[in-house]
Amino acid sequence: MDAWWLAHRFAFRDKVQRENKVDPDIVLVLIDDQCLANWPEPQIAWNPRIARTLDVLRASGVRAIGIDRIQPDSTLKWLKRSDNDDVLLKSLSQTNNVVWPMLFQPTSEISKGRWIKPWDGLLAILPDAFGTDNDQNLGFADLNTQSGSVTLARPMFKESDSGQTIWRTSFAARIAERSFHSVGRLERGAWLLPGICRVPLRDDETLLIDYLPRSGTSKTDSPAGWTPPFETYSMYETDRLPPKADPRFRNKIVLIGTGFTGDQDTHFIPISRNLYSLRLAHGVEIHANILRNLISGRGLYEPRMLQIWAISVVLSLCAVSLFLCLSWLRAALALAGAAVVWVLASFGLFTFAHFALPISVPLIGLLFSGGMMGGYLALSEERQRQRVLGMWGQYQDPRLVSFLLENETARGGQGQEMEVTVLFADLKNFTKTVEHLSPTDAISALNRYLGMLDSVIRSHGGIVDKYLGDGLMAQWGAPDIPGEPSIEGHAAAAVHACLDIQKEAARIIVEHSGNRDFVSFELRLTLHTGPVVFGWVGAKRLELTIIGDTVNVTSRLQETAKAMSCDFLISESTFEQVKSIVVTNRSAEVEIRGRTRPLLVYEVTGSRQPAMSIESRQPV
Repeated sequence: MDAWWLAHRFAFRDKVQRENKVDPDIVLVLIDDQCLANWPEPQIAWNPRIARTLDVLRASGVRAIGIDRIQPDSTLKWLKRSDNDDVLLKSLSQTNNVVWPMLFQPTSEISKGRWIKPWDGLLAILPDAFGTDNDQNLGFADLNTQSGSVTLARPMFKESDSGQTIWRTSFAARIAERSFHSVGRLERGAWLLPGICRVPLRDDETLLIDYLPRSGTSKTDSPAGWTPPFETYSMYETDRLPPKADPRFRNKIVLIGTGFTGDQDTHFIPISRNLYSLRLAHGVEIHANILRNLISGRGLYEPRMLQIWAISVVLSLCAVSLFLCLSWLRAALALAGAAVVWVLASFGLFTFAHFALPISVPLIGLLFSGGMMGGYLALSEERQRQRVLGMWGQYQDPRLVSFLLENETARGGQGQEMEVTVLFADLKNFTKTVEHLSPTDAISALNRYLGMLDSVIRSHGGIVDKYLGDGLMAQWGAPDIPGEPSIEGHAAAAVHACLDIQKEAARIIVEHSGNRDFVSFELRLTLHTGPVVFGWVGAKRLELTIIGDTVNVTSRLQETAKAMSCDFLISESTFEQVKSIVVTNRSAEVEIRGRTRPLLVYEVTGSRQPAMSIESRQPV
C-alpha cells in the first residue's frame, strides 16, 4: 500500500511540476538503439568505441566516470584479436576516477554466491587516486526491487565473511567518492562524505530515493515538451567526436550504460503511468538518481518508524475523541474529512517539500480506531435503546419511545398541532359485574379485555394513550413516526380497529361460554376526528399525550352512546372520512356537554370492505 501511494505521489508531482529542469552535474552517455542500428559488429567488439568515448570525456575534464557495464573476461579468447582490448586498456590507463560496477550472483547453495566484477586486466591499469587498492574503483550495483520497484538504495552494505565485517560501497556512492576525492562512511543514521554532504538514512540504513521529475519517461510515453531529467547523449554521437575537449562534459559526472529497447537492465521505479502500472527506467538512470540524492545531501525525507507510530497513535486518539464529542453521523463525516485532508497534505508536502508523509499506517489507525469506536458506540447505543424500549415500553407505546429516542428536540417542546382520530373504549357495567369478585379476579378479567384492546389497536397502527380504569383512550395520527408503515387514513384505520375489537370480544365470549367462572363484558366504543396538540403535559411528572377539544368531545360521546344504547358511535367529522367504507344504522344530532352547538353522530354496524391490518398487511 505504501508503494502504491508513493508511486502516485511521484506521478502527481510530475504533473504539477512541469518545469523541464535538467540536472547540472550528471550526464548520461547511452549505448542506445542508434548504436545498435549503425554499428555492424557485435556488442562484444565495442571496446574500441567505448575507448574513443573515454578519450573525449578525459579531454573534456570530467570529474568522474561511472561505466555501468561488466566485462568479466578478456575478449581475446572470443575474438582472437588483442587490439580489441588493447585500445580500451590504453584509454583507461590514462583516465582517472573511473568506477565500475560489481554484482553479487547467488549460486545454488543457500545464502552463498559469487562476486562478478570487471576483468582484472581493466582494473589493473586504472590510475588509482587513493593508492593501490583497486576496490576503490568498484561499486556494488544493487537495485533493490523487493517492493516491486526500485524504491530504496543503500550507500553501503555490511557483509560478514569468515567472522569479519566487510563494508561494500554502492556504485552510486563510489562515483560520489571519486567525484570529490573523499571516502564516505556511515555515521549516526546518515551517510557522510566528509566536507561535502551528509545524507540522512532510514532506520535500516537505506535511502528513500527522491526521483527527479520526468525520470523513466521515454519518447513513446512522455507528454509533449518533456525532456529527461539528465542531459543524455548517444555513444554513437560521442564515438564520432574528435578526441578533444567538449564543453558539454566539462566538470560533469558522466555515467555510461545501456539504454536500448529490450535492454535487460531495466527496472520498475515508483512512478505510476496509470492506476495499475509503473514506469520503467534503465539501470544507469536509476544510478544517476541515487547519485543525485547522495551529492545533494538528501533523499526523500520521511519520519522515523517510532515517529510514524506516534503519529498513528495521535490520529487514532483524535478519531476516538470525535466519536466521544460529536454525534455518530457528524463524527463519521469528520473522520472521512480528516482522512481526505491527511491524504491531500501528504501529496502537497511530497510535491513541494520533498517530504514523504506516511499515509498507510496513520490512515489505517485513523479509520480503524474511528470505525471501532463508532461501532462500539453504535452497539452501546442500540443496547441502551433496547433496554429503554424494554423498560419504558411496558408503560408507554414502544413507537412513542422510539420517536423520542430519535427526536431529541421533541422532548420538552411546545407540542405539535395535527389532526387525529381519538377512541374511547369502555367496558359496560364493569362495576356491577365484578362486585362479587375478589380484587385479583376482577383485575384478571379487566386485563383480559384491555390486553385484547391494546393488541387490536396496535395491529391497526393506533397508539394506546392511557388506561382509564375500566377503559382506555387511543389515537391514530400522532406522531408521524419515521419507518412506521403508512396507512391510508387514521379515521379508516380507527374504524376498522373498532370493528375488529367487537369481533374479538364476541369470539372471547363464545370461546369461554362453557366456563361458569368466566366474566364477560360488552364494549362501548366512540370515535371522533379533529385537531389536537401532541406533546408533553405536566411539570415534574411528564406525560406524552394529546390534548384539545377533540379529546373532550370523544370522551363526552361515551355518555351519548350510553343514552342511545349504542355500542359503536362515531362523530360527523369521522363519518365524512369513512362514509364510503362503513355501514351505519342510526344518526342523530345530540347536545354535547360543554359545547354550544349540537353534534351529528352515527351508529356504525359494519364495514363495506375488509379491514387491513398494519402488521400483516393482509385483509383481516
